[in-house]
Amino acid sequence: MRRSHLIFLLLGPLALSGCGSAPGSATLTGSSSQYGVQLSWSAGASADPVVSYNVYREQTAGFAQINSSPVTTTSYMDSSTASGQAYVYMVESVDGNGNVSDPSDTVSVSVP
Repeated sequence: MRRSHLIFLLLGPLALSGCGSAPGSATLTGSSSQYGVQLSWSAGASADPVVSYNVYREQTAGFAQINSSPVTTTSYMDSSTASGQAYVYMVESVDGNGNVSDPSDTVSVSVP
């Protein structure tokens, strides 16, 4: 008998606490300004409170996260944009257990 089977027989199945479902997707909007692209979104719904968000911008090889630290508000300013370009963004919600939502719908913003 394998050791893992013996542990299961002795202890029974282990319940994982705090492993709820992923938070709901946020609803994203964006606008451009002289300072870059301002993104805002509604908070995603979750059984566990949403504690942060990840912001992604479309790159040549797909989407890449652009926030270097967790975003704890429902807005983000992308100041690394260039005039005359269009950018596509999405966000994900993260709850207190580290569960990540499905991505939001994307939003496209053109910088004049």
